[in-house]
This record gives sequence, C-alpha cells and structure tokens, in this order.
Amino acid sequence: MAKPSRQHPRYRMAAECRVTRGGELVGDQLLDASATGVRVRALAEVRLRETVELALRLPGSKGWVVADGEVTRRVHGRRADDDGPSFGIRLRRIGPLERHLLASVSCWFERAEGTREGSDQDRE
Repeated sequence: MAKPSRQHPRYRMAAECRVTRGGELVGDQLLDASATGVRVRALAEVRLRETVELALRLPGSKGWVVADGEVTRRVHGRRADDDGPSFGIRLRRIGPLERHLLASVSCWFERAEGTREGSDQDRE
C-alpha cells in the first residue's frame, strides 16, 4: 500500500483544544498540526468522515482558532510509541487568517514522524 501524500508537513504541537461532535466533547489535547489538519487525543469513539468542530488555543497566546473538520484517521493507541487513542481531522471550514496563524505557529515545533502502515490505524 502506498503512503498517503501530505500537502503540508506536520509538527508535534501540544496545545489545549476542544473537539466536539454535536456538543459532545470527543477530543481535548492537540498532538500535532499542519496548515490543513490536526491530530488530537481521543476521549470518545469517532467515525471516519464524521464532521467535528474544533477550537484550538494557539501556544503562547490567548488566541483561539475555530474550525469545522472531518475525521480522516483513527489511531487506536495500541503500539508502544503511540500517544494513546487519537484521531486526525482535516480542517474544512477555517478562515484564511486562522489557517495562516496555525501554519505559522506550528512550524515553531519539531516535525512529527510520518504516518505508519499498520492494522491498528483506520484511514479514509
């Protein structure tokens, strides 16, 4: 299976966030980010292609980025080097200024490792 290509690099960026699905909190900690998506710690099961709302506090600021997104990846967190259960979100509805801020701040951090092939991950 070919590795999915990424449009933008991901960076390991811990930050406060709230990911909700119809008002239910399903994620609460940012694990990595790029200009087009994020990966967050899972608090509840989510389905691929499910729509979620994201509010993310930019590190080192009082500013928040708010966006709608689509779940594109689930990591069950069974491997030793996993950060625990998490899921990836492709940002769909986000303002151009917010996208630029997220991309600018995220590149201050260390690059995240690439996506692995494996049976404990679901992908779109």
